[in-house]
Amino acid sequence: MKYRRRTEENTNQSSIYVCFRLRMHQVVAQTIHLSIGYSRQTDGGFSRQKKMGRASNLSQDIFSYCLTILHTHDSGMPIRSIPPFPF
Repeated sequence: MKYRRRTEENTNQSSIYVCFRLRMHQVVAQTIHLSIGYSRQTDGGFSRQKKMGRASNLSQDIFSYCLTILHTHDSGMPIRSIPPFPF
């Protein structure tokens, strides 16, 4: 459970940074893409995307979609990597 909380924190930090960049360029995003790499012992991972109902550059909007993807597709295996900019 501790590792999943860290995964959520890392995903949140990535969404904050990406949204900062979106706002700097005065653009919004509508499709969220999240990739997770599992531990080398288990191999694999997943990469999924989800389209939001409305475009946004707010981190709380983006992060909630990331959590939806994470909780829907995560198999509970040890996570090795979350790309720093998953969008």
